[in-house]
Amino acid sequence: MTTTDPLQCTFEDARRINLQQGIALSTSAKIAFFEEKVSFALKFGATDRLAPCRIRVPDAPTSTG
Repeated sequence: MTTTDPLQCTFEDARRINLQQGIALSTSAKIAFFEEKVSFALKFGATDRLAPCRIRVPDAPTSTG
């Protein structure tokens, strides 16, 4: 029986393991990771490039009667 070194793996092994670990994360952990990525991007000057293209739709008038 041979023991494998945990630090030795192929790229495909690492990709598969990373995918499995990502799938196994809880929803709250996935959301926290996403929020961290967004805050990191904002910290380094990322902007919303689509902001000028968005059109604000006025609220629909409410009918009373």
